[in-house]
Amino acid sequence: MTSTKFIFPDTCLFMNFAAVGRVDIVEAAVDGLGEWTETVSDEVYDNSNRPSFQTLSAVPTFMPVPIQPTLAELTAAMEIRDKFALPGDPPDKHLGESETLAIIQSRFATNEAMLLTEDQGVILECTRRGLRTGGTRRVLEMAASSRYLSWVDADQVAQDILAAKRKVHNYPPIILQPMPSALMPRPVPPALETTLG
Repeated sequence: MTSTKFIFPDTCLFMNFAAVGRVDIVEAAVDGLGEWTETVSDEVYDNSNRPSFQTLSAVPTFMPVPIQPTLAELTAAMEIRDKFALPGDPPDKHLGESETLAIIQSRFATNEAMLLTEDQGVILECTRRGLRTGGTRRVLEMAASSRYLSWVDADQVAQDILAAKRKVHNYPPIILQPMPSALMPRPVPPALETTLG
């Protein structure tokens, strides 16, 4: 059985957690299964020099060596980038996202990867391609599920990220521990329902 690879097509999630000094949560959530491209790695490095995002400097300590796209993947990335680009965008805008999608198309089965981003354009393109996505909320849920932090703390971190003027897709509603399936109400079988009614 293959493990899901958590692929970062941009810096959105890293920056959300760095804004509140909690990149450790990303490390715990991906648990050694993260992937990124050199373009995204370079963006993380560049942003780590900004005052509010200095904890980004910890990200390379838990992420693997960045994936290097092949020439064919770079060509495909340029075609994908054209779908994202707006008139006047610099040539490197959307490059990380485009490289990531080209690499996934070339090297991964769709069920082997989950892209972690808050970028709505990327989420839409992934949906179109049949790829799974998750955002800050998903990372917090993964960390709480693994008991790295409590569910209450996971929700507080989401609130802190919002207070830092960052986006958290699908929040609210608050982050709650899922109800164990054994405690979930079960539907009454139709035959029994007619007997009771």
